[in-house]
Amino acid sequence: MEKHIDEELSIMKDMVMQMWNLVGRQLDKAEKSLMENDKELANDVLLSEKLCNQMDNKIALSCENFIAL
Repeated sequence: MEKHIDEELSIMKDMVMQMWNLVGRQLDKAEKSLMENDKELANDVLLSEKLCNQMDNKIALSCENFIAL
């Protein structure tokens, strides 16, 4: 049972780290687009926001399932 819990926690940790890295890249791009007035880069940030939201929903669902089980 403990092995299963550790595996699930590890998977959730990996998902959070992937999202964290995405958010970090978004912040870097947002700063650069602001400083350079780069609208194309700003649009890239907006597009990747959808992926970030999907990741957030997946993490939340995983956490809810983990707690429920």
